Amino acid sequence: MWIDIHAHIDKLSPSVQEILESAKSDGVFRIITIGTELKDWREIIKLCEQYSPELYGTLGMPSYS
Repeated sequence: MWIDIHAHIDKLSPSVQEILESAKSDGVFRIITIGTELKDWREIIKLCEQYSPELYGTLGMPSYS
């Protein structure tokens, strides 16, 4: 079983369901999608709740130092 540890599911044009089905057919059974900005967080959380346990998320923000 493979895990994709860095994806931007919310930025891709196929539906999340299509992405997960395609990944599963290639042996990828978990995907971690990345929210890189505060404005992405709500969508990432919603997707992870909807597509759990196949989809997990991380919430990050750019450093302004």
